[in-house]
Amino acid sequence: MMLENSSTSQALSSVNSYDTRQRRRGRGFRGSQAGRSNTQGRMTSNSKGRGHKICTFCQKIGHTEDVCYKKHGFPPSYSNTATNINSYIVSDGKNSEQDEGIKQEFGNETPDIGLAFTHAQHNALKAMIQESMNQTVHTTNQISMTSDAVASSSGNINLNNMHNSITWILDTGATDHVCCTLAAFHNFKRINPLTISLPNGNKVAAKYSRTIIFSNILYISDVLYVPSFNFNLISVSRHVKSLDCTLIFSNNHCEIQDKQSLRMIGAAELKGGLYVLTVSSKHITKGCQVNLFTSYDDANLWHSRLGHLSHRKMQLMQSVFPIIKCVKTSDPCEICHLAKQKRLPYDSSITSSKKCFDLIHIDIWGPISTPSTFGHKYFLTIVDDKSRFTWIFFMKQKSETVLLVKKFVAYTETQFETKIKGIRTDNGQEFMLKDYYLERGIEHQTTCVETPQQNGIVERKHQHILGVARSLVLQSNMPICFWNFAVAYAVHLINRQPSLYLNNKCPYEILFNSLPDISNLRTFGSLCFASTLVNHRKKFDSRSRKCAFLGFKQGTKGFILVDINTNEIFISRNTAFYEHIYPL
Repeated sequence: MMLENSSTSQALSSVNSYDTRQRRRGRGFRGSQAGRSNTQGRMTSNSKGRGHKICTFCQKIGHTEDVCYKKHGFPPSYSNTATNINSYIVSDGKNSEQDEGIKQEFGNETPDIGLAFTHAQHNALKAMIQESMNQTVHTTNQISMTSDAVASSSGNINLNNMHNSITWILDTGATDHVCCTLAAFHNFKRINPLTISLPNGNKVAAKYSRTIIFSNILYISDVLYVPSFNFNLISVSRHVKSLDCTLIFSNNHCEIQDKQSLRMIGAAELKGGLYVLTVSSKHITKGCQVNLFTSYDDANLWHSRLGHLSHRKMQLMQSVFPIIKCVKTSDPCEICHLAKQKRLPYDSSITSSKKCFDLIHIDIWGPISTPSTFGHKYFLTIVDDKSRFTWIFFMKQKSETVLLVKKFVAYTETQFETKIKGIRTDNGQEFMLKDYYLERGIEHQTTCVETPQQNGIVERKHQHILGVARSLVLQSNMPICFWNFAVAYAVHLINRQPSLYLNNKCPYEILFNSLPDISNLRTFGSLCFASTLVNHRKKFDSRSRKCAFLGFKQGTKGFILVDINTNEIFISRNTAFYEHIYPL
């Protein structure tokens, strides 16, 4: 089904009607004037005041064929929207003969001419409107169109200014939301090709769809991407159905109101005869803010942000954080299979501590063949038995383990005001601190020879960490020397994800008795631009650096970035992200 824009259709209809009337009138005049030509010709010989000029084309007196309006068309100076011949004809006193000829041809009757254009102007206008219609695309069903050539009726806004990705027009005749560009958005999903009919009879196919979030309470889903369309349209019928809201139209604006709470969740302003959506920052609640540099989110983006989390855990996080979108699709995630697929799982532990830090599990992973950018080959993993919260420390040599264990014991006593009661490790010599454990009153538990399953909690934690880290590296195509940042970011994500063992709570919530803040999460390895330092910066120096995101630094409110051009690793707060682009 197609519905043409009323303004364009009326203009073309007017031109076609004018063309039809001119042809009909031409046949009528030639038939009716033939019977009167002889009579008028005889009267010419006795007429006074204007000579004996006779038009050989229309048989009228007072002008000749070379200036006959009937043959050559009316000049632009006479094209006014008049209601009678006297107001229609505008004379400057120099063409009195032509004026008198028109009056004698039409008398005092209103000339039914539609649009008063010359034949050349008529053909040019018709060609211009037809070209505009050919360049405008109708989306599926009844999406209305607006031509570039149509100017604003109020004069306050030019429709050409609406050709951008941030302007959205409410359309009561549209059955689907339509977006004309992907430039402002960071992700989309492929759909089965949807055929769209154009007004000229051609058809195109929409192959992509997305969900666009304006705030945490106002969004539109299943938006069709139609690049050949000229504007972004919001279908009123689909929007009301999906959000269960009410739209209240007035003479200068439209309010979008929640039907249950009667709360206004959005507004549109009347500009140039169109209701243009406006979004206020007050609708974005604290703690659930949308990334200012990300115009929309969907399930694929959050699946990537959270380190390719499973669908079941995505649903659990969605129940706690409504900002997360979770939609199960039939298409498999290749990154998940490449990074996480395994043969057989370990058996789950059946024991549990009563309090945090009653028992901690410690193990060393490594060595790795490729050292990190700082020369690390190992990392020490510490897991709390009660909360399953994980700490990780990178090492160049195993001998650093003794100092790190002692520092961690002091850390727990200061930060959590508690003491570690037990430590479970394998039989590695780096963990044999018998005198230290006795001095602190810590029970040291070790596994049997060649029985790593007895320390299975930290062993499975290694498997989980490396699975997420591989996903991050493969997704971003990050060089292997940055594996330490991928591992650290994987641990950061795991501590904030729900666990079946914790009754679908996350380790952070168990340890700190509060929900974590995930609003600052970004896609690992994604493109970002960090502001340069003001010091030593000249007037025409670059104001930003092209970087890739590597993670967070504990105790610092900033992002760890790597400069793509210089390979410098630094921390910055003033950063703009483009999470769908991986520069490395």
